[in-house]
Amino acid sequence: MGQTVSGGGGNGRIGHQESEKLERGILLTDVVVKKREIIVDVPRVIVNDVTYERPIIVDKEYERPVIKEVIEETIKYNPVDKETIRYVVKDIEVVHPILVDKEYERPIIKEQIYEKPIVEHKKIDVVTVNDLESVLLMSKAIVELTTQLKELKIRVDGIKDYKLVEKVITVPKIEYTTVKVERIEWVPVKREMPV
Repeated sequence: MGQTVSGGGGNGRIGHQESEKLERGILLTDVVVKKREIIVDVPRVIVNDVTYERPIIVDKEYERPVIKEVIEETIKYNPVDKETIRYVVKDIEVVHPILVDKEYERPIIKEQIYEKPIVEHKKIDVVTVNDLESVLLMSKAIVELTTQLKELKIRVDGIKDYKLVEKVITVPKIEYTTVKVERIEWVPVKREMPV
């Protein structure tokens, strides 16, 4: 069954409205990460030998009830044979850990002053498509500038080896030659205005 697809309301742009603006924003500046050293006490593990009892199976006699005829009604119990699990004990070798004292350096805690960052509130407008294109162009230009700056730095490092020397340079005297030239003077002419 065919279905028609129609555009949404508004100016036809998906996922963006010009009237949308961010109301609040948080800008963090001058954030300094401070490290704090803490003394940690290493616990000592004490292992004790654990004794356990090994069960021993012993056959024991028990009395089985015999049914007798009684005038009063009694409950008759029917014994049922069920399978049970018998556990077989196996001896397994276990490694007993031996504690050895080892020297270690105890860390020293140093108190450091923590500067609280100042939070500034700033409104940020939603960017348009043109702004995104200009940001992309700027990012490409920044990549080119970084490559050129690396080459420029190498050239500047090479120029540092040169030394400037002050020296008096003699220049030949300039001689002027005079030439006759015709000069034209412009004189304003009075013209009669038509009636």
